[in-house]
Amino acid sequence: MYIYLDSIIGKSGAPLSYVIRKDLDEGIEWESLDRKTQQIYTAPLEGFTYNIDSKRVLTLLKELCLDTEAETWFRNIKCGREAMKALQIHYDGPDESKRRKEEARAKLKNIYYKHEGTFTFEKFVTNLYDAFQILERDGEPLYEEEKLRLLFTKSQNAHPEFKQEIVICRSKCSSFTSAVIYLKIVVARFFFGRS
Repeated sequence: MYIYLDSIIGKSGAPLSYVIRKDLDEGIEWESLDRKTQQIYTAPLEGFTYNIDSKRVLTLLKELCLDTEAETWFRNIKCGREAMKALQIHYDGPDESKRRKEEARAKLKNIYYKHEGTFTFEKFVTNLYDAFQILERDGEPLYEEEKLRLLFTKSQNAHPEFKQEIVICRSKCSSFTSAVIYLKIVVARFFFGRS
């Protein structure tokens, strides 16, 4: 939504994203901000032009959320900024963050790579990466060593040569990404006859 509103200039002369702007992080020097960002943070959040821009943002939010569950969370709100805050509280609030982290941890606990026919290596590593990203975004990032440990212990394909390659990969690769690339090549070679 921020990116979309960044592309639309409001009545105030600033990008419409000023209506839903978040607080500026502490320690950021004003001079280091580009002109567009300065416009966004100097546009007033009150007055005649703000009211027009806020109603336009509200209309856009309503159009984007029409016939979705999100529509419910700002149905009776008449201000674009307040509507966005209501959506943020619901979808990015502490309870939602806790739920996402619990789902990510459950995914990490229950996911295994055993055979290409039942659950491909690509799906396996994509699911791992997705869980890592959720935990990182919600303030509980995993260290690289933990990511690698999960990759290796959850890769339980019984193919003897694959097991050997896991051992080799442990000694060669120091990041999750490099280990995934290495093992994808191994999987392609052993199970799809590619080199």
